[in-house]
Amino acid sequence: MQGKFLKNLNTTLRKCIDELDTIHSLYVKNPDKDFTRNRKISFSDTLWFLIGLQGKSMPNEVLDFFDHSVSAPTSSAFIQQRKKILTDAWDFLFHSFEQACSPSSDITRYGYHIYACDGSDVNICRNPDDEETFIHEGEKGYNAIHINALYDLLNHTYHDVVFQGKKKLHERSAFNSM
Repeated sequence: MQGKFLKNLNTTLRKCIDELDTIHSLYVKNPDKDFTRNRKISFSDTLWFLIGLQGKSMPNEVLDFFDHSVSAPTSSAFIQQRKKILTDAWDFLFHSFEQACSPSSDITRYGYHIYACDGSDVNICRNPDDEETFIHEGEKGYNAIHINALYDLLNHTYHDVVFQGKKKLHERSAFNSM
């Protein structure tokens, strides 16, 4: 039962990524140039790669993703592809996936949805020049983002997400914008 559910979820995500891939020129920095040629790492491969990261070193992640093929691209090639994608692509993917996974029954309490909103910090690559995410703490400091998520308690689904730099986080404004 759970295996079938996960397979259906994966199929739904694949359809959403394929849909985004058909309009990817709207979500890249240079629409006339980015992801127009056949390369080792396509637009959809870049998204799948990022979704499947497991916390290993970049070279090991790339090798795992490409089944340890001799023709696997370099870490640098992946990073160059990743930089071409606008953050709006992730917003589109989240909302299209959320909509595709919406339950057929829309459970409410007295006609109202019951939402919870909370946030979590996630450390990201160190970049002292990023004013929104860099925290001057300790000898070197670190960078972090704050992820605010809106969750429907009765339907057990996420409905929105807002990313903020840890240094500039404001959970109430994130909630209001959701």
